[in-house]
Amino acid sequence: TINLSDLVLNCIALEIVLNVDDLLFQALAPTPARFLMNTLQPIQLKSMPRRKGVDVKAFLMLLAVPIALILVYQLLMAPMLEDIEAVSHTLCGGERDFVWLEDSRRMVVMATSRSYQPADQAVRLAAEENAAAIVVNDVVQRNPEGSSLGIWKEDVRTMMAWGKYDFQEVLAAFKPGCQDTDAEDPAWFYMQKIAGPPFKNCSTVKPFCHSVSLETSWVPDEGRGIMARMLCPMTCTCWSEISPRLITTGCPSSCTQQLADGDGFTVEHRNNEFAAASCVDTPVAQLKRNPSFQNWIEQLALYANITGDSRMTEIVEDMAENGCALEGNWSSFACHFDNTALGSAARPFGGYAFFCGKLCCDSGNPGPDSDETYMKTICPFSCFEHHMPTGLGPPGPTGSGSGTGPSGSPSTGGTGTGSSGGSSSGTGTDSGTGSGSSSPGGSTGSSSGSGSSSGSSSGSSSGSS
Repeated sequence: TINLSDLVLNCIALEIVLNVDDLLFQALAPTPARFLMNTLQPIQLKSMPRRKGVDVKAFLMLLAVPIALILVYQLLMAPMLEDIEAVSHTLCGGERDFVWLEDSRRMVVMATSRSYQPADQAVRLAAEENAAAIVVNDVVQRNPEGSSLGIWKEDVRTMMAWGKYDFQEVLAAFKPGCQDTDAEDPAWFYMQKIAGPPFKNCSTVKPFCHSVSLETSWVPDEGRGIMARMLCPMTCTCWSEISPRLITTGCPSSCTQQLADGDGFTVEHRNNEFAAASCVDTPVAQLKRNPSFQNWIEQLALYANITGDSRMTEIVEDMAENGCALEGNWSSFACHFDNTALGSAARPFGGYAFFCGKLCCDSGNPGPDSDETYMKTICPFSCFEHHMPTGLGPPGPTGSGSGTGPSGSPSTGGTGTGSSGGSSSGTGTDSGTGSGSSSPGGSTGSSSGSGSSSGSSSGSSSGSS
């Protein structure tokens, strides 16, 4: 220091440190002890030999001090300096011209930014070893071109807007189509971080498809179910209303999206499922033997237990015992768990309209199921005949025809025609034609035909005399 008062204080402190032992001895030691110390003669030590006027001790010290300094540097200082340089590189080195954020899927999205300046440094990440830290560090160490974990956006503005999307908005943008994610996609890193290295493609995560996960907290399975359905919607049958997967959290909306005209869905598997189902209530004995329905009950019970939802617990018990013949006033709720018209009562599950079509899809029932537009998204096509897409109707009726042949010689030919009408919930027509031969004296010919349709049907007929 160059401050005079500090220099004086430091000198006084040094004087006290050097002389405090003598002061304490003079103040506390008895007089005989002080007299003894004063009368003691100094011990004579043998002096070190000298050679040509050079003290050997001084010469050895001249050699030992530099050697000791070199050893201290190599053994203690050098490793410490390496650690300091590594810390400096970790905090301030590598690629720095990018920004990142963690979106509602808990995935890291990034965008390039202007050149890094030390004055722009923000608070550093904590040392916690989480997925976000791993991804960012991978980009820092390998640069954007060498990193396989980064999910990059066009610019900072786009990245910031992405960070404001809620989970469903991000999911819709991430999965515009109902397709499984390629095994090379960076998103698989997050699945492996949650579930472990073996889970690296859709075939390996299939057991997680019906695992219950809550959207915000990702309990109780740490997000395995959400991530599996998000990455593999086709494998997890997110398009289906009757698969063992009841919970819908993580399923892209594209899997259940309707066509622009409202006449069917964009996913063909869903169209076929809706066309094949009947609009009836399944008997409770049959439901209790249905594996999908039993999986639903288990998932609902787990959800009720996790959330402490007493109403859900009552519904589960009622459904498990009585099937479609619910004793409580639960039909509007149980049929349409995920209907937004329920407001805060909506739950992340599909309803059981396919198990109880008559109960859930009757437009006369009160509640959310009175909204026919919504009902067409969750009820079999057979509940709405006018809604069945063209070409997806059931088989058309059998066609028949009859014909008569004129009299004449044995070689005279006769013809007969017949027609019948057939229809399906799509469109269909049937027609029949017949031919006959005659014998002398007059004869008659008869013909018959049959036809079936799936959207259209045809019939043929023949006559004989």
